[in-house]
Amino acid sequence: MAEQGRVGLSGLAPIDNAWQAPDPNVELNVFVLVYPPPTAPGSGPRDVHWGLAWEVSKDAWRHVELETHNDLQAPPPQPRYVYWGARTKLGAQATGDARKILVGSMSLAKRLEIESLARTIPVMEPNGHWNCQHWLVALIGEMLRVKLIDQRTWDSVIAQTSYTSHSYFRR
Repeated sequence: MAEQGRVGLSGLAPIDNAWQAPDPNVELNVFVLVYPPPTAPGSGPRDVHWGLAWEVSKDAWRHVELETHNDLQAPPPQPRYVYWGARTKLGAQATGDARKILVGSMSLAKRLEIESLARTIPVMEPNGHWNCQHWLVALIGEMLRVKLIDQRTWDSVIAQTSYTSHSYFRR
């Protein structure tokens, strides 16, 4: 989708609280977040939301993730996936009870490079198959390609996101 899903949307992007909790110029652990599966009947592993994030200060997390957006005033498709750009979220909503999978400790320059790479990952039209998991795997693949991570880290992270055994992925 054009403009990473933003084309034709009215209104403003969700609030970025980076002004309250800026990303510091220090090494920080970067995680893949795997959120608990929905409890709705018929939902399964493909309905699990994945994102990338790092804690910029206590209870403040910088997120790089797709969001589902439903704007009935906008042209189809609705709902759709949208990448608004990296955003800082505060408080309990920052990570919820997501499972955190360590990608590695990274400098501010590397984290900014992740944000830049994320702006290049295409967002596809909803088709019942493609979702945020595909987008995040593509982003992590780009991180490998530009050597922000190595093959061993890629293998470990991808293996830990596996949902083949469910039971909330055997924490």
